[in-house]
Amino acid sequence: MLEKIKAFLKLNNNIEDELLETLITAAKQLVKSVTGIEYNEADEIYKLLICYLAAHYYENRQVVGEKNMTEMPYTIQHLMAHIGVRGENEPGNI
Repeated sequence: MLEKIKAFLKLNNNIEDELLETLITAAKQLVKSVTGIEYNEADEIYKLLICYLAAHYYENRQVVGEKNMTEMPYTIQHLMAHIGVRGENEPGNI
């Protein structure tokens, strides 16, 4: 997943790999806590959601900013809702 996130963010070095791993873990934990669904390596929609979440966390690392951080971007909300509604009917579990 690390290489996928780095490609998504267009990062070509290993300087922030530890941070990215932490963001990936946080993203997976958030999705599980919101939807109740565990990460599934075969699920491309779940992987895309983790990419968006990790990128969102990475790009909004400042403590104080101009953006309202109480709301997630629509794409993240949509993918999260899709996984929640779909439930356990994930690829690889059918």
